[in-house]
Amino acid sequence: MASPEPSSLEIRGPAIGLLDDRFALRVRGAGPDAEITWRGRYRDDDGRVWRAVAWRPEDLTTRWLPAKDGTGDVAALRSLRPVGIDVRAEAEDGRSAARTFTRHVAADGVRTRRWRDGLAATLHVPAGPAFCATVILDATGTEGQVTAALLAAPLLASRGVLALVLIHARGRPGAADPLALAQERLTAVPGSTPAIVLAGLDPLGEAEADAEAGGDAVVLPPNVGVREVREGAAAARAAAWDALLARLGVVPRS
Repeated sequence: MASPEPSSLEIRGPAIGLLDDRFALRVRGAGPDAEITWRGRYRDDDGRVWRAVAWRPEDLTTRWLPAKDGTGDVAALRSLRPVGIDVRAEAEDGRSAARTFTRHVAADGVRTRRWRDGLAATLHVPAGPAFCATVILDATGTEGQVTAALLAAPLLASRGVLALVLIHARGRPGAADPLALAQERLTAVPGSTPAIVLAGLDPLGEAEADAEAGGDAVVLPPNVGVREVREGAAAARAAAWDALLARLGVVPRS
């Protein structure tokens, strides 16, 4: 008597979420003791590919690496367009399943305003009428800080935080301190609260090595690919990101 055909696999889990969300996935049809290899893949704004491999789906968020040497150091996602992430589950017996998940950098209703009068700054306004916190992301140091802050801010706004990215002052001799000017202007935004100032951490700089400590800093969010400069850097950033969400009192990432 012929052995029955093995059942097909199916990936189950939420199809849509925020970019930094974990992959809360499971495989139907694999069996309770099956060992599954999880693979992820997406293209950034420049069309370059980032890949991740993990034994657990939730670990994909901290495993992204460039597929080719010519890929940039950090995934290009500044357009804030939704990211389509292809996830594949592979069983030891050769069976596999694939599914595409949509991850939003900015949730529906988040508004973006660019300030150009005296400041180079970008404000991300949550969809709801009340804000759980107000933050200034100080990215006046390096281009890496700007990259981290401009991706962190819309995700924070998606969770109810009024978030301003301060890039630099458009200088005139004797002009006001840009941070003080940003704080002053934020007070005119309806619903704003006293601003928490966070320094952006460059994901490719020496300061990034202290990301796990968190503190008054904002890191590159999980699921953003980086050509890592040290082992464990992505996991440290994820821990710092979760600590920041807890500090701001927002709903933690799923």
